[in-house]
Amino acid sequence: MQYHSSLSFIPDSTIALYYIFVALGALYILVRFGIGKTTLLIVLIFWEGLFDYYSEMLGFSPNIYKIVITFYAVILFGPNIYNKKNRNDLVINVTFIFFSLSYLFTHLFNSESLITIFSQYSYKYSIPFLIYHGIKDICYNTDKRVFLTRFLYHILFIQVAFSVIKMLLLGGVMEFIVGSVQYRGGGVAVAFPVIGICFFWLYKNGNITGTSWIKLLSIFFIAIASVKRTPIFVAPVIIGLLLIYVKGQVKLVKVLRYMPLVFLMFYIGVRTNVTLNPEWSTWGSFDLDYVKNYAIKKTFGVDNLTDLNSVEANVARGGSLFLILTPDRLNMNDFKTLLFGHGIGEVGSMKYGRLIGGGTTHGNYGIDHLGDVSEPVKLLYTLGYLGLIFYIFFAHAIFRIINNNRFKFVLISFFVIEYFLYYNTTLTNNAMSILFIFICLYSNMAIPKLASRQASKYALNQNPSMNTQGGFLSRRNNLVS
Repeated sequence: MQYHSSLSFIPDSTIALYYIFVALGALYILVRFGIGKTTLLIVLIFWEGLFDYYSEMLGFSPNIYKIVITFYAVILFGPNIYNKKNRNDLVINVTFIFFSLSYLFTHLFNSESLITIFSQYSYKYSIPFLIYHGIKDICYNTDKRVFLTRFLYHILFIQVAFSVIKMLLLGGVMEFIVGSVQYRGGGVAVAFPVIGICFFWLYKNGNITGTSWIKLLSIFFIAIASVKRTPIFVAPVIIGLLLIYVKGQVKLVKVLRYMPLVFLMFYIGVRTNVTLNPEWSTWGSFDLDYVKNYAIKKTFGVDNLTDLNSVEANVARGGSLFLILTPDRLNMNDFKTLLFGHGIGEVGSMKYGRLIGGGTTHGNYGIDHLGDVSEPVKLLYTLGYLGLIFYIFFAHAIFRIINNNRFKFVLISFFVIEYFLYYNTTLTNNAMSILFIFICLYSNMAIPKLASRQASKYALNQNPSMNTQGGFLSRRNNLVS
């Protein structure tokens, strides 16, 4: 198995053949579940990579796809904004309105392309807001909940199949192309495996046994096929938290039972990721010291975490977080820019390429930093402190949906890691936002059912005369057959 660092190493005909399989996958999903209004929108969003590929091949702007999707989502879900379903609606609406106003003022103060401004706002920020209002009624509409659960389940595992096809057809692993979701780039593969694992755990009502383990671990393959490091560290921990912390009381016997599995996932992830082993091989050696040193260097640009305070100009995404406290290094030297940023025009259109710093000599974006920046820094640079703060408030409003505090803690922990050290694909990639928001809503039905089953087992242990015909278990109805 080889590692490909660029699509240029893959013949165009091979990539075209891969996307024939991707197109057939979309056709399969629509034939199986029907071409309804909501199913069509979700498929269009999850198959964004297919549209990006054909846009590049045919010379069309991908903004056309984004504009069409946005208008379709507004028509389909816009009226639901005023249809209050729960206590979270007002908080979500208010926080999103404040963020939208800060976005508007940012672009009143900066002369930029209206197409770029609109496409970034509508597709990157408004779609998750509309998705929430489109599916928030699954708490009350059982038929819709069951249908969407099975629908998203099939989409999730067809993405696993695409990852296998990519590895076999393209001749190895590569950061580019993540299923049908992403074409140029692989950032979404950071969030996809973790969110997918959380979804599958809820789908099974926390009952992972037998072949369910194979299915759950196959989701992790998305990260392996896309050479992503973060899920290798995070996904095993998330699985452990779901099975031990969220599912019930933390017991030593449970910890000992699942530790070998967690370590096995980490072990395989390290050996198959070319950047995490000294040989740079897809099946290299397992060297914990090398993994630790590489992770620190890659994230913060230093050899040891104790050196952070002594570094004048930190590098990489983790080091870029210091820029939030030193906005002058982002060329934010006046009050207006501090509040509303530089605007999103140059960054959204990638006028100077990716938003990266050029060290003390400054890059084209005027950032006194070396290398990539994390999502909060990007948001601060483009939309200012108001945009950054209001967006965090909006994200928090989404988390308020979840009633179970333990499950909320697990998702927030992952979001903090992915948001502050990566690109926030959890909410800004629309396919991930669909899956993520659905999980937040669905957890309020699935987790109480899990607790009910645990209470049933406890009652049976205390009273063996109780059986599944007349006890708690007879009243347990699975959300998904």
